[in-house]
Amino acid sequence: MIAFILIVTVNLILLLVVNYYYTHVVVRNTQEYHIKQVEQGQWDALAFGSAYCRFGIDFSGTDMNGYNLGFASQFFYYTDKMLRQNARFTKRGGHIFLICADLCFAEVGTGLYDADRYIKFLKKEYLGSEYSYWKYFKEVIFPIFFHPKRTVRDIWHSLNRRFVDMYSYNQNPHDELQVDKDAERRCADWCSQFGLKDTLTDEITDTLADKFKQTSKILEGMIDFCISQGLRPILVCTPISHHMNLRLSDRFLDKVLFSNIRNANKANIPFLDYTRDARFQDIKYYFNADMMNVIGRRKFTKILVEDVRKLRND
Repeated sequence: MIAFILIVTVNLILLLVVNYYYTHVVVRNTQEYHIKQVEQGQWDALAFGSAYCRFGIDFSGTDMNGYNLGFASQFFYYTDKMLRQNARFTKRGGHIFLICADLCFAEVGTGLYDADRYIKFLKKEYLGSEYSYWKYFKEVIFPIFFHPKRTVRDIWHSLNRRFVDMYSYNQNPHDELQVDKDAERRCADWCSQFGLKDTLTDEITDTLADKFKQTSKILEGMIDFCISQGLRPILVCTPISHHMNLRLSDRFLDKVLFSNIRNANKANIPFLDYTRDARFQDIKYYFNADMMNVIGRRKFTKILVEDVRKLRND
């Protein structure tokens, strides 16, 4: 009996040590931790959006003191909450980049994700009924007991020097053929997830059309909020490679993206579209078919900042 108690005690102590290491060291490499660090400054610009924002924006090589709050993957439902919580960390008159990805209008609510991810950095007043202290306990305080596999995996990655996070890629690890497969797979996933016939026609279901109307209203509200706070919102579509562009027709993009942006942009704020920008068609700027690598996003953000300066001077 004493031996059993001793074994249980030792194992519990080990688990607590592992949990402490994860919550105080490993967590510093996560998206959630990065997002919380926005509170450490007052910024000239903030960027909000999903994966295209996270992998498409990097202010470090510009003269604009900006912070990227892109969080992969998400829809406007949570982007709106992140904007309202963090807009106060932008200087008055600062820029708010609202990055619009191809299918960002395709989900009204939480989508595939719920507050489990967002409770790590969104406060109760913004999560509302989605917030619970039990959920915070599981996700933030003692993840080792509720997500042991994920916790151990993340610790292993942090200790394994051979592991390279996607965010750190400086080049595309895939050749042209593989990137084409990446593009094909991305489109197939979209069709499966959102009930699309394909990514060439403009045929969508009534359900998706209704979601477009609702999410356009969310984006419209985000724009109005920025203006009411004395901020300068700018809508941006980041570049994608030529392999991805070949699989997306103008009709399709207008139906799922651009028409929704027009409907949301009643305030007529600036909209900068780089989707088919000739300067970023080469796969060397990506780590797959549409997510930019370090070199790509730094080059793109310099151009974006320059274009924004021109807008202000016009």
